Amino acid sequence: MRMLTEVGERSTRPSPGRTRDATGIPDTVKNERAEERCMGKQYWRFERPEHEDYNRGFFINGTSHHPMCIPWVTCPKCDNTFSTGKTLRILCPGRVVEMLRPLGKGPLPWEQHAEFRREVDAVLRSEGHDIQVQPGDQFQPLHWEVPSRPRQDLFWASPGDIIVSEWGKSLFEEYGVGGVEFHPIVLDKIGTLEPWDEFPSEDLSDPIDLFDMVPLLDNPEDVGQFYEMLVQTYTGDMAPPQRPRPDEDPCSFCGQARNPDLSWVYEPLPLVLPKAYVPDVDIFDSHILRSSVVSDKVESLVRQHRLEQCRLSRVRIE
Repeated sequence: MRMLTEVGERSTRPSPGRTRDATGIPDTVKNERAEERCMGKQYWRFERPEHEDYNRGFFINGTSHHPMCIPWVTCPKCDNTFSTGKTLRILCPGRVVEMLRPLGKGPLPWEQHAEFRREVDAVLRSEGHDIQVQPGDQFQPLHWEVPSRPRQDLFWASPGDIIVSEWGKSLFEEYGVGGVEFHPIVLDKIGTLEPWDEFPSEDLSDPIDLFDMVPLLDNPEDVGQFYEMLVQTYTGDMAPPQRPRPDEDPCSFCGQARNPDLSWVYEPLPLVLPKAYVPDVDIFDSHILRSSVVSDKVESLVRQHRLEQCRLSRVRIE
């Protein structure tokens, strides 16, 4: 998932076994405050709905990406390539755009990447942004392509990218939903077919091929303005750092696992969250459930206004 943190801030994560974090607040006090926050509230896992097949889901939701992205980096010892995948809140300055265009997503060698980041940081500081960019950091705006007309008010494009219509944005703002902010997106390709229409799915090896098979609007902006809904809180920033186990062969230089155990990706997730990892906002990204979680305020909004393009599952807090 693409996780949002405060621009210019890096999370301070307590080491395993410590009883206080960087704020100096004892864990017992933090747990009591968390319990007070959760009293009387209910929470739901918030995710994309199930479609009849993957191609239909792609036909409705499309694909998205942030083209202005800090390149990935390669470790000089283990040759592993990695990034942070964090989405920034600022538009990419023109000078940084010119620096990024020849590089793509990389990767770059370690020392070259460090020098490149220093140059980007200097440009950002000159424009009033106190940010230290990291590998894979993504600038605004998000670009969206969808093979059908976007008739809904909520969309799930690429993993981690939630898109809403102008009316959807107004609805979240009217309800005072805390924990999100909205950024205008760029519409690159929009299909003319309706989302309920039949589409050419036979012998479709890759859904991206739909853009070569369906008619497209001459001017994508004719469908109106849409926004990326950025979730501001990631609970992984509240947790101790996850270090590779010895059997995953961690690199002594970069710390990345050379033989990562990915079995957890396929393990079923119980819909349970500890109180300590339920922040006082209406929507947050959970590192435990690997999805967004919303409060009863958002659940009520979805139910009353029939936002059908989502799935809500009750989460137990303990």
